[in-house]
Amino acid sequence: MPCLPCLPCLPAGRRQAGGNPADEAISPILRDPRLRGDDSEASMYADIKEKLKQLAADLNEPANFSDVQKMARLNKEYSDTKYLVDLIVKLEKLSADIAGNKEIIKKEGDAELKALAEEELLSLQQRQVELTNHLEEELHPKNPLDKNCACLTCQTYPRQYICHLLRANEITPLKLLTFHNLYYFNTFVEKIREKIKNGKL
Repeated sequence: MPCLPCLPCLPAGRRQAGGNPADEAISPILRDPRLRGDDSEASMYADIKEKLKQLAADLNEPANFSDVQKMARLNKEYSDTKYLVDLIVKLEKLSADIAGNKEIIKKEGDAELKALAEEELLSLQQRQVELTNHLEEELHPKNPLDKNCACLTCQTYPRQYICHLLRANEITPLKLLTFHNLYYFNTFVEKIREKIKNGKL
């Protein structure tokens, strides 16, 4: 019996029934700082926006129209990625509004206007924290296999979901666990090589 995705294999805010859990809405490069080469939030947000543009182009590619399964996967990926981009845009607008209010407060001028800006600033900052936390929850699982691991599996899937797939006798968790194990051993060997190179081992 095929597994139903009762836990999020993709962003939690866009859970949808059906689809292959191995089909990532966000590519491994976006989720893994080691692969991305830059773990800054701005870089990751830019990559997610670029991913959305690419998905939109793929959806409008006539060569894909005849492949029903591929179009269904692309639509799901587009929907999940669009949800993330919407959150990012809201967060960027909040940041701009906060910066604008801070400028008003700094300037000499209408005391009443400054008071309103200060009052609004507190509300905006609170909303910014809430939205940032929500986006973080969407991008990273709360309970990974290893919270200190930067592999695709740990950065994307909660351990409950992997456990569910194992109990459902799916092949996907075997792939995910293999990704995790290979990443762990590759990183372990990399650290040993670095120590040998630096004469510490």
